[in-house]
Amino acid sequence: MPFQVDDIYEEPVSYHSWHVDYYGYVTTSISRYPSRCIRLMLHEFLFGKLPKGCGLEWDHVNRDKTDCRVENMRKVTSRINQRNKAPSSQSKTGVRGVSYYRTETQKDRWVVVIAIDGKSKFRLGVFKNFKEAVLARYFAELEHWGHTIINKKTLDEAVPFNM
Repeated sequence: MPFQVDDIYEEPVSYHSWHVDYYGYVTTSISRYPSRCIRLMLHEFLFGKLPKGCGLEWDHVNRDKTDCRVENMRKVTSRINQRNKAPSSQSKTGVRGVSYYRTETQKDRWVVVIAIDGKSKFRLGVFKNFKEAVLARYFAELEHWGHTIINKKTLDEAVPFNM
C-alpha cells in the first residue's frame, strides 16, 4: 500500500481502490449513482468528514499526507494547521521563521520571527549563529503555541548536543 493505516482499519480500506491525488492525499471515488461520484480522502473515510463551518480541519501531525494512522491525525483549527506547514521551497535555512540577514555593519546574522495569535510577525532577535537562531525559534514555539513544528531531525542537525 502506498499509505499507512492502523491494523484495525485495513479490512474496510481494502474494499476500495485508493490512489494518491495531485495534492498528495490518498483518495478514492465512491459511486452512489451511475452519473455521480464522490471523492473521499482516506482520513475522512476513517475518521469522518468534519462539518463545514465548524472551524476544525484534519491535520497530519508528521506532515505526511499518506500516513493516516490514529496517532498522526488530529482535529485542529485552520491557524494551528497552517503552523504545521513545511518550510517554503524558497527557504534557504529549512526552518520556518529563521532567515539569513546581512548588512554592511552586521554580516552573517540570523533573524528569528514568530506570529502569535494571528498577529503580524514578532521579531525575536538577531543571532550570530544558526544554532542559536533555531533554538530561539524552538523555545518561542513552545512558549507561545504549547508545541513546536521544528522536527527533531532539524533540531539535532542545528544543535548536535542533547538538551
